[in-house]
Amino acid sequence: MFIYEELSDGDFAALVKLYPEGHYLAGQPAYQTIDHASGMKLIALGGRGNTPESHHEPPDFYVFIWNGKVVSFESRYTMTYPQNECEIRHTIGRISIPLSLKDSESVLLDAVRQALRVYWSGLRFPRRVSGLSAEFLAIRYVG
Repeated sequence: MFIYEELSDGDFAALVKLYPEGHYLAGQPAYQTIDHASGMKLIALGGRGNTPESHHEPPDFYVFIWNGKVVSFESRYTMTYPQNECEIRHTIGRISIPLSLKDSESVLLDAVRQALRVYWSGLRFPRRVSGLSAEFLAIRYVG
């Protein structure tokens, strides 16, 4: 089960060691969504994912770590507000999955969806997140 918790300096140092060479980390994220039992974690790195691509703003960037393997992806999202709730729809334009996780793709993508829901529910948000969907447009296998 995923939980939303602070990202320690030690966890950030471990992230930097795992992070793909040539990618830029803008700063230290403050929180992570983690499942301690499975060792899966999601870390949001920032971006402007709530703006349309036509505005030429960057999407949101995330890393998902499983068994020491880094899955990176970018996402844009829209929100709707039925009553006092919030529904979020993610469109994940690019996700890079290590080749060693290819056989676990469906488990991985489901875990990413679950982690995103917990992440958005953990944010200090004026409305309860009642629904979250994620559509994966382009899956790329690396390494």
